Amino acid sequence: MSKKVTKIGKKYTLGSRIGKGSFGEVYAAEDKDGRKYAAKLEVRRKKSGGRRKGPSQLEYENRCYGLLEGTGLPKVYEYFQYGDYNVLIMDRLGSSIQNVLEKSPSKKLPMDSVLAVGMRILCHLEVIHEKGMLHRDVKPQNFCLGRDNDREIYIIDFGLSKRYAHDGKHIPYRDKKSGLTGTPRFASINSHFGIEQSRRDDLESLAYVLVYLGKGTLPWVGLGGKKRIRSDDDVPNRHEMILRVKQATTDTKLGKGLPKGLCRFIKKVRSLRFYERPAYDDLYNMLNQAYEESLKR
Repeated sequence: MSKKVTKIGKKYTLGSRIGKGSFGEVYAAEDKDGRKYAAKLEVRRKKSGGRRKGPSQLEYENRCYGLLEGTGLPKVYEYFQYGDYNVLIMDRLGSSIQNVLEKSPSKKLPMDSVLAVGMRILCHLEVIHEKGMLHRDVKPQNFCLGRDNDREIYIIDFGLSKRYAHDGKHIPYRDKKSGLTGTPRFASINSHFGIEQSRRDDLESLAYVLVYLGKGTLPWVGLGGKKRIRSDDDVPNRHEMILRVKQATTDTKLGKGLPKGLCRFIKKVRSLRFYERPAYDDLYNMLNQAYEESLKR
């Protein structure tokens, strides 16, 4: 965004950039009365001039927030167009879980904290799923602490979200989809293969997030390889290398050193079927068991 832009709309003043989402940048903002917000901006024009083709991803995200409005999501106040930008005004939250991890001296979080976070996220995902939606980009950057209550966890960035159910009917199984939706580090194995995502994929991503927070890494973090994907290139690209390691990493290896309840959670979510409704209560109990176990260590 241009550094010259400090005003958005008639009443908002922009401050520093505080984040970046799937399709826009997020800035601190204040209104004329000093109330604080987060302003997510999406550029409407190309650098070369002219309007971008296709629908606004930020407008789509705004509709998702409207559909999913409830506990665990920031409140959205306005969506509007201003000059070269689409703008979404919402609650300003606290640090992301990724920021908290990076500030930790050990570069990992205490296991009881990891599991407390996991139980909150699981509850939020259940609510989202019950409303027929998938998040499709579950990662530490997309979970934030409350600004005034750091015991609350909020889920953000619905730019990649999608309905998996229409009028109570589950979308059909598809495979061989091009590209990977989500973040490679936390994406499910099926997503790497181009298989249509369903509820199981959000939960598999959550398992990887919890391992990452508790260990500070994952077996496939730090792999090299080419970033760009070319079918005519014999050199494995990074996505392919990540997939190979994920496939080779058994549930036992992934859960090594972790509480038994979390190991059970990992095994269960990695075995879910495409149409299957996850047993959220059982999954929650697994994480709660792991939490109780972590307190005794």
